Amino acid sequence: MTEMKGLKTLLAQLEKMGESLQGEDIQPILRNAAAPIVSAMQGKVRRKTGRLANSIKVLPFNPKFPYSVIIGPDFNANSD
Repeated sequence: MTEMKGLKTLLAQLEKMGESLQGEDIQPILRNAAAPIVSAMQGKVRRKTGRLANSIKVLPFNPKFPYSVIIGPDFNANSD
């Protein structure tokens, strides 16, 4: 079995980094990570008017859970 040098240090540093991140730090990371998903979803939507594709966004899920987002139509954006 191959021994990985520095694994304990790496895990300790990752744990420390996780403790230092707050919800406001995580949201931009989640939004950036979700951007390719949003693009893919927008590319798959039928475009009669374009409203559905344009409404697909990354939305915060719940203030109680800052480490989560929803990707989908923003129903409030196109309310006529």
